Amino acid sequence: MQKKPWRKLILLLLLSAALTYCVLAVNSVGNQLQYLVEAPGPEQEKTDTGSNETQQPNKSLIERGEQLKSAMEGLSGNVSAYTLTGVVDQQSLQSDIGNGAQGRLELLGENSFTLRPKYLRYGRLFFPEELEQGADVMLLDEQLALLLFNIGDPLERTVTLAGKEYRVIGIVRHQKQVGDLTDAGAYVPLASVASLELTVDALMVSAQPIAGTGASVAFKSAMDSWQSGGNMIDLGKESMGAKLWLRLLLFLSGMTLTLRAVRFLNRRVHDALRDDKERLKSSYAIRLMPRFTGQTLMLGMGYLLCAGVVALLMQYLIEPVYTFPEWIPAVLVEWEEIATAFWKCWQTPATLVELRSPEFMRLRFYGLMIQLTSAGCGVTLALLYGRLRTREEREVESLRAMYRMGTMVSTLRTARPGPLMDMDYIPLNQNAVMGKVKTDAKDGVTLARILNARQVLEALPNTAAYGSFVLEVTDAHIPQNNGKYLISCQPEGKTVIETEQNYDMQMNMRALTRLVYGRRSLRDFLEDGEGFDLTQRCPTMDGLFSHHLTLMEQTDA
Repeated sequence: MQKKPWRKLILLLLLSAALTYCVLAVNSVGNQLQYLVEAPGPEQEKTDTGSNETQQPNKSLIERGEQLKSAMEGLSGNVSAYTLTGVVDQQSLQSDIGNGAQGRLELLGENSFTLRPKYLRYGRLFFPEELEQGADVMLLDEQLALLLFNIGDPLERTVTLAGKEYRVIGIVRHQKQVGDLTDAGAYVPLASVASLELTVDALMVSAQPIAGTGASVAFKSAMDSWQSGGNMIDLGKESMGAKLWLRLLLFLSGMTLTLRAVRFLNRRVHDALRDDKERLKSSYAIRLMPRFTGQTLMLGMGYLLCAGVVALLMQYLIEPVYTFPEWIPAVLVEWEEIATAFWKCWQTPATLVELRSPEFMRLRFYGLMIQLTSAGCGVTLALLYGRLRTREEREVESLRAMYRMGTMVSTLRTARPGPLMDMDYIPLNQNAVMGKVKTDAKDGVTLARILNARQVLEALPNTAAYGSFVLEVTDAHIPQNNGKYLISCQPEGKTVIETEQNYDMQMNMRALTRLVYGRRSLRDFLEDGEGFDLTQRCPTMDGLFSHHLTLMEQTDA
């Protein structure tokens, strides 16, 4: 008896939970377009008196913002909103009580909170006019507020950034995630740093695409005209790429279940034909038409449903091709085109210098986790699928195991004879008709099946009707039973040898079991039996099968 696969089920549950978490994390990133480019450094400008006094070292950041507005004018039908953000990965800050700390500094442009929302703990967010005019106001993450002021709500206090004081107007929630270098951060209006000697690491343009408008291509073109040489990130495309292994896992699982459903329908067709064939022996065909029509409609709907599921699964599998057209070579069968498509896909990852956003890094990490957990789920499901077989498959293996152990005939008592009858078992109390079997709710019905045809034929007593004939036995479940046997009954004894001669009688294992372990003569069996073919009848057949074996000391329960 097989052990219950609890360990694999628990492992599958844990992997599925981890996979679900990773997918939710990927979906939470959103569907935005991002373009990152190196920010211009601060400039030294001389006054009219010739001094080295700096006036607006970072005015180029403001100029880039104005140029961006011009570049985005033609994208009103492709993106619903956009914003420009400056990023300083590590910046020193000092509070008015003398505490210093380092954290990520983001310079927010107009519409920042529309595309990159912040959630308040205390205070308020920037007003639109503060972002536009560059007011000296600042938002702090909770962790940075504690580092600078030792309290979580230092509203209306001041923080010095590059020699300039900013007033704290709000504390926002932030939890360190994959892709974040630190959990401490500050936010100021982009326009407010024009007069600061502040080195900005990168500028990032974020845009919300409008579906079905070719926003990604149009956005990339506009960004190249604005500032070439940057890194384009399509978060929606990256999200789909991160979940490709999950898509493959779902496709394979769906196809496996669909094929099992088709197999189930095939079995139902087989059972229905067998039952209808038996009913035709006692009823007119016209009376069976309503039942036959209903069965046909139900089975037809089942096959149509399976075909529809297969079509949906195929569409689900090839859907990424529309998002990643660069994967498909121009000519599928030409090696040069395949190589060109391959290197085209790997050009971006091979870039020496790459600017990455926290969202992009988050997708990379969770994409790797989805690959690992999907592969783990696939392997575990394959192992479970190998164990969770149908009852018929387990019984067939049991039949072959008993055959190898030398058992002649198997008997079983069950309240569900249907599956076993499909494997050529017969009810001992109903040897004439193999249709529906009435079972006792308490005791069930006793079934029998020959496991080794040659041993049974050799066990039959010799007959005085001397002669010989060729019997061919067929068995759909135990291949070793298939063969032709020359049975010779002579005064000196009976012999059973294998032969290649044409058969005089052919019968399947079910018919042979009914004939050998039943109580009817060969004549009666030939009149109302099934599963045999007779080309030549001889007295030796009648004499041999007039004897019936008993199940005593020959059975394996």
